[in-house]
Amino acid sequence: MRKIIAGAFVLAMASSGSAIAADFSGAPVYRSYGSVCATPKVPSVINLPTLQDMMNEITARYVTAAETSEMESVQANRSTRYQWALQARAACGIAIGYLRENEVNPDRLWNCECYYERMGAPVIAVRY
Repeated sequence: MRKIIAGAFVLAMASSGSAIAADFSGAPVYRSYGSVCATPKVPSVINLPTLQDMMNEITARYVTAAETSEMESVQANRSTRYQWALQARAACGIAIGYLRENEVNPDRLWNCECYYERMGAPVIAVRY
């Protein structure tokens, strides 16, 4: 019964002029970075004495991630540093938004910290 329904769906997609997506091939499609930050820990910035200190630290990480993501040497490299810089930039920006509203969100702080640490991996020069 499932094959008939799935077959009818594919036939309907094909007959409607729409392109059939690549994931109909049966192979699983994975679009995640794995379980790099899956186990949340207490972020180190949460131990800072004031909210302003947390804001300063997260803002510094945001600025570094933004600068890193805009570097041509990082963009042109085959390492994953560019992707982690983009992730760190977004996560730290979200954490800054929470901090501006005087809310300490440990999950967002942890994401910022985790992605920032992953971004810090050394760039490996690729020579042709």
